[in-house]
Amino acid sequence: MPPDGAYLFDLVRDYADLGDHRTGTAVDRATLAWFAGRLAEIGAHVDLLDFDFPRFTGSWHLSRDGSPVEALPLYYQSRGSLNGVSPAVAEIDADRGEAAVSANIEQEIERASAAGHKALVLATRCETDGLVAKNRTLQEADGIATFLVAGVEAHGSHQAEWRLTCDLNLEPGRSATVIGKFASCEGPNDLPPWVITTPLSGWFRCAGERGTGIALCLHLARFCARAQRPLWIIAPSGHELGYMGAYRFLETYQSPVQGVFHIGSSVACHGRQLRLTANLPGEKKEPLRAAAARLGAAFVVPKSSLNPGSWWGESECWAPRGHPMVSIAGWAPHFHTPMDLPELVTSPDLLIETASNLLRIGQVLFDD
Repeated sequence: MPPDGAYLFDLVRDYADLGDHRTGTAVDRATLAWFAGRLAEIGAHVDLLDFDFPRFTGSWHLSRDGSPVEALPLYYQSRGSLNGVSPAVAEIDADRGEAAVSANIEQEIERASAAGHKALVLATRCETDGLVAKNRTLQEADGIATFLVAGVEAHGSHQAEWRLTCDLNLEPGRSATVIGKFASCEGPNDLPPWVITTPLSGWFRCAGERGTGIALCLHLARFCARAQRPLWIIAPSGHELGYMGAYRFLETYQSPVQGVFHIGSSVACHGRQLRLTANLPGEKKEPLRAAAARLGAAFVVPKSSLNPGSWWGESECWAPRGHPMVSIAGWAPHFHTPMDLPELVTSPDLLIETASNLLRIGQVLFDD
């Protein structure tokens, strides 16, 4: 079935139009229902695996020289109230990679805390000099209040008068993983299923980061469903919170699978930088290398495929299981920013091109 670029783009736009995709919010619940509905339309039996977690929430107001500044708290960094405090101000290079950015943030937090500040503002320098969000894992939230602002705010920031008022809390939260099952794969004589997995949550509208992968996952599911193969679609929330939903799913479901196709971040974005990682047998490597070249992706065969650190995105959650796996994930200029919007980051033609290549990759993975 040839891909329909307009249809794929509409899926991206429908996803983005739901709102900011933070785990445990009303938008998250609407997204779970929307994706479950799309799977049901193409013949899947759909389940939801709920999980509970402490949700970070609150209100805040940050100003610079009396004018409001768009800001985002560093999740799970602090809780409690501040009223009109003067924060420390620093900048970070948000394009340095996940580990380097995390280390830089921690260094600036330690520096501000040691100097006696109650709060810290970090300007996120990047290609677009916008506000770049940061994935976080759940933690005690007992540090100083830390807020991210656009990189352009770094200009003259130390001469400006900054004021912060905030009330940050943890409250009971709930989200889920959507599980769509095609064909019979539960009886004693049936083969284990193949898995296609893509996450549902992230920062802001995340049309490119999440929406393109979601649209392409649905396209592949429709194709595989017609082939009547045992297939599960695993779509967790909790991506921006340490891949929480994926890990909770794998804690619950211990059954073997035949193989995993992970469709991660920014797979069909303008200016994307992609990596295709695979642990398949030798005869499948060359077709995958060719597919990676067509996508403009780096092709990686991990030295230790069981090591989560050898994989990108939520493929790391699956790595210790040792299943045959292909993962495609990457980065694009509006990654983790409020400007990750459909018309800015992707197009019908780019979605068509990527869909065709991902289908070839799926055929390499799924062929026995």
